[in-house]
Amino acid sequence: MSLSQIDFQSLGIFLRCPKRSVAEELVNKCFQYRYTALPDAEITSYASLFQESNDNIRSLADALIALVKTAIFYQCSTQEAVSNIFPGDFQTNLKNLLSTIISTQMPAWNNEMQSSQLSIPKFKTLDWNINLKTSHSGTTHSTVPTAMVKIEIENIADSQTNDHIEFEMGRETLQAMLDGLGKIRDQLQSVAAADE
Repeated sequence: MSLSQIDFQSLGIFLRCPKRSVAEELVNKCFQYRYTALPDAEITSYASLFQESNDNIRSLADALIALVKTAIFYQCSTQEAVSNIFPGDFQTNLKNLLSTIISTQMPAWNNEMQSSQLSIPKFKTLDWNINLKTSHSGTTHSTVPTAMVKIEIENIADSQTNDHIEFEMGRETLQAMLDGLGKIRDQLQSVAAADE
C-alpha cells in the first residue's frame, strides 16, 4: 500500500519533535493544508521547535501531507491500516507514532471533510394558489390567471429548518415548465428501465 510520492526519508525528522502535542498539532496542520502547502510562517515556527532548517521542515511537512492524503484515500481508520502504508523496513517507533496520531484523528477529519462538502438542497413540498390579475389598458379591463407557486426545500446549513421559494408564473411559463419536467420524467424512466 505504500506510495512512491511519500518521502519516507524526510519523515525521519519527525523523531526530533520535542513533545507529542507538537507532533499531533503538526499532523493536524498537514491535514488542514493538504491541498496547498504549510505556510512559511508555520514552517519557521516548527523549524524553531524542531531545531531544524526551514528546508528540512518543508520536506517533513510535504511528506506528512502526502502521508495524510494517502491515509484519507485508503480510508485508514485503524492504526494497523495506517501502518500498512509504510515500507517494511521503516523505523518501528516512528511508524507506530504516526499511525496512532493519524488513526486517532481520522474520525474528526472525516467529519470535517463531510461537513465541508457542497450539497444540493432537498425538495420538501410544493404548494400553489391561482390568482386572477386584473390589467387595465385604456378603456378595457382584462383578467389573467396566474399561479403563485411556493416550493419548500431543506436548508443546507441547518437541516432542521426549511427555505421557501415563491414565484409567479403564467400559463405559457407553466406549460414550458411542465414540458421540461415531462422530459426529466421520461429520462428517469428510461434510465430505470435500463437498470432492470
